[in-house]
Amino acid sequence: MGSIFVGRDGELATLRGAWETVRGGVARVVGITGDPGIGKAALVSRFLADVDATVIHVTASDIDAATPWHVFRAVVAQTPGRRLAERAATMSADAEPGLIGIELLKDLRSTKGMVLVLEEAQWADGPSLMALHYASRRLGYDQVMVILSHSPQDPQSTVPYFGRSWALLEGWQQLFDGEHGIHLPLDGLTPADLIRLAARSGHAELSPDGAARLHEATGGNPLYVTDVLRRTPIESIMSGQGPLKIPKEIAPAIAAGLASCEWDTRELVAAGAVLGQRFSVAQVRFVSGLESVAKPIEQAIEAGLLVEVPGTDGRQLTFAKKLVRDIVYHDLARRLRAELHRRCAVTTSGAASLGHRVAAIEGGVDEILAGELATAAKERLAVSDVAGAAFYLRGAMDCTAPGPERLGLVLTAVETLLVAGELTAAQEYEGELERAPAGPWRDYALGYLKLLSGRVAAAKELQHGALAALARDGAELADAPADLRARIAAQLAIIGVVFLAYDEMVEFGTVAVAAGSPDPTVDGFAWFARTLGMALSGQSNEALELLAWAGEPGDRAAMERLVARGMIRLWIDDLDGAADDLHEVVRRATAGDALRVSQGLGFLGEVEYRRGRLGEARVFTRLAVGNAVFHSRVWDFPILHALAVYPRAAAGDWEAAERHAAESARIADFIGTHTAHAYAAGARCAIAQARGDRERLLSAAERLEAHYDSQEPGTHLFGPIRADALSQLGRLDEAETALAAFREGPASGGRRSAQLSVARVSAQIALGRKKHDVALRECASAAELAADLGLPLEEARIGLLVARCHHEQGHRTAAGRALHTARAQFIRIGADAYRILVEREAERLGIVIATSSPLEALTLKEREVARLIAEGMSYREVAARLHRSIKTVETHMSNILRKLEVADRHELRKFFDGDA
Repeated sequence: MGSIFVGRDGELATLRGAWETVRGGVARVVGITGDPGIGKAALVSRFLADVDATVIHVTASDIDAATPWHVFRAVVAQTPGRRLAERAATMSADAEPGLIGIELLKDLRSTKGMVLVLEEAQWADGPSLMALHYASRRLGYDQVMVILSHSPQDPQSTVPYFGRSWALLEGWQQLFDGEHGIHLPLDGLTPADLIRLAARSGHAELSPDGAARLHEATGGNPLYVTDVLRRTPIESIMSGQGPLKIPKEIAPAIAAGLASCEWDTRELVAAGAVLGQRFSVAQVRFVSGLESVAKPIEQAIEAGLLVEVPGTDGRQLTFAKKLVRDIVYHDLARRLRAELHRRCAVTTSGAASLGHRVAAIEGGVDEILAGELATAAKERLAVSDVAGAAFYLRGAMDCTAPGPERLGLVLTAVETLLVAGELTAAQEYEGELERAPAGPWRDYALGYLKLLSGRVAAAKELQHGALAALARDGAELADAPADLRARIAAQLAIIGVVFLAYDEMVEFGTVAVAAGSPDPTVDGFAWFARTLGMALSGQSNEALELLAWAGEPGDRAAMERLVARGMIRLWIDDLDGAADDLHEVVRRATAGDALRVSQGLGFLGEVEYRRGRLGEARVFTRLAVGNAVFHSRVWDFPILHALAVYPRAAAGDWEAAERHAAESARIADFIGTHTAHAYAAGARCAIAQARGDRERLLSAAERLEAHYDSQEPGTHLFGPIRADALSQLGRLDEAETALAAFREGPASGGRRSAQLSVARVSAQIALGRKKHDVALRECASAAELAADLGLPLEEARIGLLVARCHHEQGHRTAAGRALHTARAQFIRIGADAYRILVEREAERLGIVIATSSPLEALTLKEREVARLIAEGMSYREVAARLHRSIKTVETHMSNILRKLEVADRHELRKFFDGDA
């Protein structure tokens, strides 16, 4: 269609209206969808021509899908100041997309009037798409417009569609349909528009009847229409009966158009399609084998297939549309395409040449190429380019004959694909591995594949067999990894985590550490599993001694060790230390380091939940779930979805809490491990507790205790949860028995959070037996511990129990004061579910408490901002902490000051001091 643009008045008006909204300070995320050639790019170009904005314009291609962060690098190269360009160049393929998205968000917000366009988004690499999605989802009161255009999936294409992630595609669709989103599906042009298109293409004589016939034949696809007008006499379109005798789809039409060209032109265009979207005249002359290319180039340009690249004096050519190149390329006979790729390999060098040689593989054996590809894969692995190594290894397998000689290559490829997050690709070789002779390396690779596929029991059996065979026979293949013992033991240690087998976590983690591995992933997972196993079996202090140097210079597995130390510090009640470690993990991941343990983000969410920072807890648990889903870490799903429930249940966001809990339970049933079931039960406990549903709490508590026997009570705040539920139901003797068991078991180590929960449940039992003085003493002890540990939610829950004690003693004023204090605390931290419980209790007791706290006038987001400002943070610090723009924080603060009728942050502080 070139520069011709007609129609689309409604769509153009929608885009212009969205831009006016953006100029007014409210972001918009636009999705433009439609078939190839329908005019998505033309619409975007026409819109941008009238926009006075800073524009970032990137078009993805099918070769980008296999290169992590390719599109992201293209985006940041165009951002004002190029702040992230240097970081992007060295970023790990395993860098956390959500955190990288936060950094991108800062750059998008830094410029007023920004438009970011990503065309052909379906071919963008997964990490870039996820980072851009996270940044777009966080846009609010920002002068930023994001436009994504994409085509439906081609079932015949082998290129990954939307990063091979339907969850990611669904996430974008939800964004387009959301509060700040716009979805623009493009259909064909109308017959009236086709008349205008024909006139501007030099066919002013097209009649309404002819336009109707043309529309019926082409569906109004502009590229198709233009091609038909070029190749079909206008008289044939306007006269005759019945439909036009042309192909019903654009691909056959373009192929037919090429077929009508002279032989030399067809050869030249075919050679160009194999070279790529853009190529030089010298290259296409060599690849096509033509002595003279001047006339074929002229004919190809006249036919609308090729255009000269401006500013190259005709030395560079490009296809008129990417769609044209794709259709020509895929329409080539397989053998011809392979031969042209072989010629292209001669005209290029390095990775480009090797890529053409891979594309030239026709299913035959080529041991020389296989060897070169295997070498290239090793070179890629040496610089941590796992995705690049996986590409070369798949090519090597395509030109290697089946048989024992191929097994080593398959095993290396499967492991590399799994590390690269290409689970679906790795599963293609599962049958071949199943048929291969059993042995340490084969069993390890197959077990790794089954573990990531969620078949944990089968994975465990294979890895145990591999380790035993290795001890008995040694590696069965000469080219097996030198650190195979460490890899197998590390897998068994991780499986121990999944099964909550503490002794196996410690045993196999220790074996893996002792065996040693140059791979920081293997080393990191071994330390992670080993130290967590020690903590869960009651050896937290010893584990922390081993992790004392985590994150120090020279620590190759710093991320995994920092995550392990942060989790253990959380469990031993060192919330500040846990926050330091896990926020350091976030800082490093944001800088581009690989984050291979999604649990690090999830447990940072729990740290902030315990500290009463529910907004931050929601952010990090959401990031954790997204990271695990993107990397297909199935065994993490129940844990991370459960952690996501905690802050959402406390805030009374029941729809989201129930959704996460249901997903945790669903995956737990699929995996069938104790860890999965324990966390799924914990999610149900959190909801039942926040709803005040005693029966449901007991049911969830029984399930939790059936699957969880950790000797480290700090792993969760539920404490003696079954005793808690029984005491609330008035089954006091059973409650005392359950509490005694907890005292003698997990609480015997003296963990203060365990002592807190014991004191609280003891108070409930004492209250049930009308021993009010005992109950109040236990409450005082529990409240003191909660205050010392920095657990505001727990402190307020104890206040609710104190109110009941006072009421039963006839001290209504004291009861009212306790209810008021608890309610104020819940409001401060945004725990609306618990606020409602206080109000219900006040109504039950017949006590009138102030129900118009000034803070209640604030939204949950405003409350979060107000709390951080009251703590002394600047607007910039609050924006960074909550991953919002400074303007958004300023807007919230303006609303806060107006609603609370205060002049500044100093007056605001009084609402967060004591019982104000």
